[in-house]
Amino acid sequence: MPVAKMKLNLPCSVQKVWELVTSLTDYAWRSDLLKIEVTESGKRFSEYTKDGHVTQFTITAFEPYKHYAFNLENEAMYGHWTGVFSELQGKAAVEFTEEVTAKKLILKPFIKGYLQNQQAVYAEDLKRAADIRIPMLKCSICNGEQVAGFKNPETGVFEEVMFIRSDADLHSFMEQYHLKETPKKFY
Repeated sequence: MPVAKMKLNLPCSVQKVWELVTSLTDYAWRSDLLKIEVTESGKRFSEYTKDGHVTQFTITAFEPYKHYAFNLENEAMYGHWTGVFSELQGKAAVEFTEEVTAKKLILKPFIKGYLQNQQAVYAEDLKRAADIRIPMLKCSICNGEQVAGFKNPETGVFEEVMFIRSDADLHSFMEQYHLKETPKKFY
């Protein structure tokens, strides 16, 4: 049975990460999902991917801010997923473990790579959703130059990412970081 493990440290509270991971209604942050359908409140749900695949889940553990687990099954595989949550110095630490078995012999050589790819996509989505930094445009009052980046509201630190010379640059920044609204300017 292939196993994939992933550890993440995120710049937010464990409560925020818990809410993101366990919410069955707020899933817009997931780039792979079309929808989630709750079939039995607190116990069973189905995820529908943008590729048209459906996976059924049965929740087996729900200990707020500590442990979340479920069994999963779709047409290609079945298995178990576990999430362990903790907080260190105000930052969330999570460890996700997924064990699956391919239903078809032909899929067995590909399952481990598939799991690792799925976890990488999930990790990037979760990092973006848990990010407390605010996208902004730093503008010069002297010459009008603009730099796109992210400002941490807790520390006030602005992380410069990209010099903006044109609308195309701004569009590129927004696309790269999946922004739906033009970042606010500050001087």
